Amino acid sequence: MIQPDIIFNCGFRTITYNCEFKNNKGVKLFESGHVHKVSEVQQPNGYGTINGYVIRQTSVTLPPYKVTFEIDPFRNVTHCFCECPAGAGNKCKHIAALVYYINNEESNSKTNVEQEWGKPSKSGEAKYKKGRTIEYLYPKKKQHYSKSESNTTNRTISHKALVNECKILEIPCILSKMIEKEIQSEADIECQRCLLDLLNEVEKSVDIDFLNFILTKQNAYDIALPPMIGSYFPLNLNENKFYMNNIVVDLKQIINIFNETKMQSESNKWKEVRKNRISASVKAHKIKTCKNLSVENQERLAETLLTEKELGYQGKINVSYGNKYESEAIMFYSKMFSNIIILKCGVIVHSQRPWLCASPDGLVIENKVPIKILEVKCPISCQNKPIFDLKQKKCNLPYLEYKNNKFFLKTTHQYYTQCQILMYCTGISHCDLLVYNKIDPLVITIEKNILFLQTILKRLEFFYFHFFLPRCLLE
Repeated sequence: MIQPDIIFNCGFRTITYNCEFKNNKGVKLFESGHVHKVSEVQQPNGYGTINGYVIRQTSVTLPPYKVTFEIDPFRNVTHCFCECPAGAGNKCKHIAALVYYINNEESNSKTNVEQEWGKPSKSGEAKYKKGRTIEYLYPKKKQHYSKSESNTTNRTISHKALVNECKILEIPCILSKMIEKEIQSEADIECQRCLLDLLNEVEKSVDIDFLNFILTKQNAYDIALPPMIGSYFPLNLNENKFYMNNIVVDLKQIINIFNETKMQSESNKWKEVRKNRISASVKAHKIKTCKNLSVENQERLAETLLTEKELGYQGKINVSYGNKYESEAIMFYSKMFSNIIILKCGVIVHSQRPWLCASPDGLVIENKVPIKILEVKCPISCQNKPIFDLKQKKCNLPYLEYKNNKFFLKTTHQYYTQCQILMYCTGISHCDLLVYNKIDPLVITIEKNILFLQTILKRLEFFYFHFFLPRCLLE
């Protein structure tokens, strides 16, 4: 029999959120009673989802922000989402408020404590002391039991008695699941932890097989491209030391980086690995489209690429919306094709050009072989309108075009550069770009472009060793 999910509205167990909040705004929201309607849905496998609503500090009349946590069996938060503009950074005050609420929740309701309104003043209490309490005026009636009834009524039934005598665990209900969790021994918990660790090791082993395939493809892919890197060596002493210690990686390090950065933007390791490298998503295209090639301008560009910028208001909304629907989009894609598996990816560092890296949204596996890259885009501009306007025969997104009854990604756009670098870093020849909304999702298959890669890699490598690497030392 399939066990149902358990829903908690109070009595939450403590969670672990691996992030430090810079201020106490979340605590103040929690203490002001802005957090409400908190519920947890726990699946039979131990994973769960926590939802809560946090009233806006700026306007109590507008709908509250919804905050969602995904937790593993050990109560670690693996993914979080907040509807506020700052929620994309996973450090907003509403997320902090919900964390404090769960870890400091008190089950007492307002009716359990003394009434705070309508109370007489201290001077009024001194003038009139003849008041009587409700308990004094209306005492509880004493119930009379026979001796046998009294013995039965006063008997306290422990959880142990419920399990051993009443066989409550045999009843497929939520109460039995809760009691089973409560009486679970340390040995059982340790066995569960060991099993989860074993599954993680199996997953890592599978990842190693796929990464070995990718590394082989990377080396084969380089045959069609000129070996340009030798012309930049020897570097000066400081640059060489930094490059060898922080950029060059071996096979084991590539595998560890891949496994440790699967949470992508939610992982500090993900940010650390990408910071001193050219990444596929933004940096590569900015370098490619730089028109002013003066030394001063390229040095300024290197400084800009190494400086972490806060997303603007609209940028945070766009990123938050994309994160919210990415999992749904990947699920949609996996249902489009039979016999495929979507492998979640971390950062893939190129073995021959370790200054270059990419983070695909997924690897498409068919018959145990990676056949495609999956890149997902969830444009908020097409949230309530179709991606393609049938009447006007045109796309509602600037990076798509419709020609000869087919959809294409414009080769001048940033996403085209991103997809080409993704294919180069993985050694895979095709990339499926999934543009997702709930009206008419669209999949465009992009093929590798060797001429494009030869041109851009030469440009990227020149920029990296002449401007980006020296700037890394200053940073």
